[in-house]
Formats: sequence, C-alpha cells, structure tokens
Amino acid sequence: GETNIAMNFAHTMPEDWSSLEYYRYLGSLTTPTCDEAVVWTVFENRIPISTAQ
Repeated sequence: GETNIAMNFAHTMPEDWSSLEYYRYLGSLTTPTCDEAVVWTVFENRIPISTAQ
C-alpha cells in the first residue's frame, strides 16, 4: 500500500543558512504532469529531525 503524509519542513530549517553548504538547481515535479516549476535544494550534510517532527 501507499501512505501519504503531509509534512512541513520549514520549522526544521535553521534561521541562518550562511553556515550551511547546499546546492540549488531548477527541476521538475517528480509526479505527473512533471511541471518544470521547482527549485530543488540539496544540503551537503543531513539536517537531523526527531520522530516527533
């Protein structure tokens, strides 16, 4: 089966990104209609979150 969970990661992000290494690139959605309207952000290092988050 498939499970869908809505998640908001905004509160897990640090307020000051200046100390983080990350990459950004233009891309598309991963689901149909695959619109090219996404800016992907990939962090060099993982940002830990708890199970409760």
